[in-house]
Amino acid sequence: MKFLNSYLCAGTALTLITAFGATYNAYAQEVVPPAENAANAETYTPDYFAQYAPRTALDMAVQIPGFSISGGGNSRRGLGQGGANVLINGKRISGKTSANDRLSRINAASVVRIEILDGARLDIPGLSGQIANIVYKATTINGNWNWTPWLRKHVEPNLLAGEINISGNTKDIQWSLALRNRAFRFGNRGIEFRRLADDTLIETRDEVSRFGRDTPTLATSLNWKPRPDHEFNLNAEVSKTNFDISEVSNLTAFDVRGSNNDTSFNNGQDNFRAEIGADYTFPFGPKSLDGTLKIIGIGRYLDSPSRARFSTFSDLGKIGETRLSTNNYTSESILRSEYSWLDSKKQSWQFSLEGAYNQLDANGGLQVLDIASGQLIDIPLSGSTAIVSERRGEATLAHTRKISSDFDIQTSLGFEYSQISQDGAQSLQRDFFRPKGFIQASYKINKNLSVRPRIARTVSQLNFNDFISSVSLRDDFDNTGNANLVPEQIWASQVEFERKFTKGNIIKVRLYADFISDLVDRIPVGINGDAVGNIDSARRYGVDINSTLKGEAFGMDGVQLDLRLDLRNSSVDDPLTGLTRRLNNDKISVWEVRLRHDIKGTKWAYGSTIRDINNALIFRLNTISTPGGGGGGLQTKPRLSAFIEHKNIMGLKIKAEITNLLNGKDINDRQLFTDRRDLGVLDITESSRRQFGQTLRLNVSGTF
Repeated sequence: MKFLNSYLCAGTALTLITAFGATYNAYAQEVVPPAENAANAETYTPDYFAQYAPRTALDMAVQIPGFSISGGGNSRRGLGQGGANVLINGKRISGKTSANDRLSRINAASVVRIEILDGARLDIPGLSGQIANIVYKATTINGNWNWTPWLRKHVEPNLLAGEINISGNTKDIQWSLALRNRAFRFGNRGIEFRRLADDTLIETRDEVSRFGRDTPTLATSLNWKPRPDHEFNLNAEVSKTNFDISEVSNLTAFDVRGSNNDTSFNNGQDNFRAEIGADYTFPFGPKSLDGTLKIIGIGRYLDSPSRARFSTFSDLGKIGETRLSTNNYTSESILRSEYSWLDSKKQSWQFSLEGAYNQLDANGGLQVLDIASGQLIDIPLSGSTAIVSERRGEATLAHTRKISSDFDIQTSLGFEYSQISQDGAQSLQRDFFRPKGFIQASYKINKNLSVRPRIARTVSQLNFNDFISSVSLRDDFDNTGNANLVPEQIWASQVEFERKFTKGNIIKVRLYADFISDLVDRIPVGINGDAVGNIDSARRYGVDINSTLKGEAFGMDGVQLDLRLDLRNSSVDDPLTGLTRRLNNDKISVWEVRLRHDIKGTKWAYGSTIRDINNALIFRLNTISTPGGGGGGLQTKPRLSAFIEHKNIMGLKIKAEITNLLNGKDINDRQLFTDRRDLGVLDITESSRRQFGQTLRLNVSGTF
């Protein structure tokens, strides 16, 4: 198996951590962990959530006024400061487990309270804004489950989506086990019109697309407190993903440049992923410093083979076929230590060291079917087979200082050293040294108004697949690998204002500006190469506004209205034309209105959501296109959905929802140029509005 050495290194580190913890005798856990900064916490007890009949801690967290879960996940660079804006019993979520997945494994009956804290006031470097601390205690073995089937016209029913979670407390150990399948079935259909630059119709394509995925996953977590001030956490997860895409296109020619052939495209992926992470915290150093040392380790592995096929048919049968096969193996191993202590003035400090090793072993092959002989002929695909790796080390020093009861400052200063190497057709090794850090503050002007400024220097995570050459059979373009790619660095500045009103009403306004060096975007390589690469500099800035209005303040008990408005602008000099444009596929605007009414004195609730998303165009070497359809793409009308829910039908909570009530269609437009955009002229335009109809979603949940 690929990357066995790196994976075993991570496993050995975790085993040592476990063995270290096992040398201590067991002590009883605290029944309820103490609140962090309790005087400044906004506390929600289970009584507050009773009207929603929650099954999990996630069901509770999403109902908190003005709060939304963000951050965390596998896109983070390492295990460093920041992460999800959720704590579990006052501690960050171990490893790279998503906050949603972790909270869904906590039964609502085990939640003691949820505290909304200010990240800058915590002794946890990197957290900012509102932080939800889920305080829970599993006193018995209990569980929850949900089944989320959905139906859409012309698409196979999605009947296998759901999850089951079980958790409990055995002596001094809290544990959870989860089995879930994040499945979907999507599809759309419509006619694409291909026209010349003078608007002459040359061809239509009647297209039907289908997308499906199943990801059965087994996950577990464990929390063990073998003695006072000692704590061990373990998270492990394995999953198997089956992802399929199919598209059939019937072509009709209206000009000599058109075609009457038909085409079909199929792509299948079968991914296997495994992850294990652990951390151990214990007292360390002189007693006068009240110091603790936390050792964290994680190992991740992904095997992702893919097969794609594009076929062309005439009235006589198959007349052409191209096949692309890839086998990618990815691994990540991280070991991190954090030493935290208090100085003589009881101010918090933390010094951390982190080492990481990431690797991608990619193998790709392109073949064309010889119709006469029926044999597959290999086509050279330079740069499709290579090994890309990064060795990275990081050191940071963070400090939290309380200026007054209403004013806190948190700072961090560090550096990162990394070595990126690639073996294969573009063999290259490079070394980098980059400073990083942040300074942030929280100032409570009065009991209802807070302001939180922050300035940070960050280094983004690279996608190693961008180093590897590939082709898109479906969209007919090449992706040239780029061995010179470097991570982008960002000076990120923001200030957030939070204003609370009576009875849970709240509004938050965030202003931000990012100054980006080595922007990762599409660039030309050589004469005709189109690759992901770096552009010297770019900027983006905007405002995010979120508000929650509770009906109790207006005589409408049980009503909650959530409002969101995001506005953003960005600018970068196009690497081909030199003209200023927005960043590729960057957000322009998002607006959303969510209404929920829990009818007082009944078990019924209903509501509706309307949302609209507008993203920037995508510029490539010789094309300009709209973002793809689907949840994040452009649509002809806002996304409108409505639901009705009953919270106790034979002990079950049942919710039915219908989406796309305005019958919006996916927008797919593309402009093709005769040559590079800086050398050629507009040649052909492609335009389609694909319909996908309504989706009926059912959510049935219960506890045991």
